[in-house]
Amino acid sequence: IAAFNGGGSIMLAEGETERLIQNALDVSTAFVTLEVLNQIEWMHVSGDSTNATMEGGETDGLIKWVTAGGSVVNTGGSSTTPINFAENFIKDGARSIAIQYPSLYPDVLLVAPELMPDIDLTVQSGANRPIVQVASAQNEGFVAGASVAYYNTGYSVLNIKEEPYLSPSFNSSISQAAMIAYNASQVKHAELIKLSAQEVARTDTSLKRTVTTNWAQEHRIAKATFICSSVKSAIT
Repeated sequence: IAAFNGGGSIMLAEGETERLIQNALDVSTAFVTLEVLNQIEWMHVSGDSTNATMEGGETDGLIKWVTAGGSVVNTGGSSTTPINFAENFIKDGARSIAIQYPSLYPDVLLVAPELMPDIDLTVQSGANRPIVQVASAQNEGFVAGASVAYYNTGYSVLNIKEEPYLSPSFNSSISQAAMIAYNASQVKHAELIKLSAQEVARTDTSLKRTVTTNWAQEHRIAKATFICSSVKSAIT
């Protein structure tokens, strides 16, 4: 990108200054956009419109919505003393929904990262659900462990998804790990003004962009949800 000018010095070729400035802006915009998306995800989980800590305010998140109107599974844990994960927590939550609102069931289960290995072990928790592998002639190539993508509660099938902001390791606003189940048709991200980057009017010699979005999270029927709070991994 540089050119020798014949006078013993190196200078940028024509147009390279503009290209480098544009590249720097693009990189900066990418990092800021990632930060904005992280803030949006945090609000989807932990947002509280009455205690806004984010720029421009907050929407109510899943934790507030589910705790206020859904089924709160009595895990036996507390904010100071979490309880070991048990498969029955998921079954109890599904049963509670079936009792109070049997016309709609959850189809998504958000799980804190530290509880994912426990979810993967539910497929191995009984002789009635064995994992069978076909051995090769050399008895090689076996796969250890399992990855559970769906869980059948008996009422509906939950799509298992990892959610970092349900873990206190990623989210300082909660004290212990949790799981949340809901129906995807009842939770929507509504963009009122699309996420975009725009150049800011110059007030000095620097070029700046701003990344903005205007959105709301739509929650509908909370009775088809459950939350399992104050849980820790049973794997030691």
